[in-house]
Amino acid sequence: MLNINESERTKLTASQALTKDAEGREVLVGLNHEESQLYCEYCYARVPGSHRSSDTSNHYLLLGEKHETARLKLSNAA
Repeated sequence: MLNINESERTKLTASQALTKDAEGREVLVGLNHEESQLYCEYCYARVPGSHRSSDTSNHYLLLGEKHETARLKLSNAA
């Protein structure tokens, strides 16, 4: 399971943002397992006051866009 709390898991499930990969692991729609773990660590496990480099932030922004694009495509297809 991804390292997110139950409140976040509930929100992500309701918005059709979570799925399972071919190995049965919980992932964010549009991202593979590793990308999902990294994105969740960045978004949901941030330590207040911690500093992120702009390169790191840009990487996670791209992952977020990839995820949201896939989620919206799936939502529109339903």
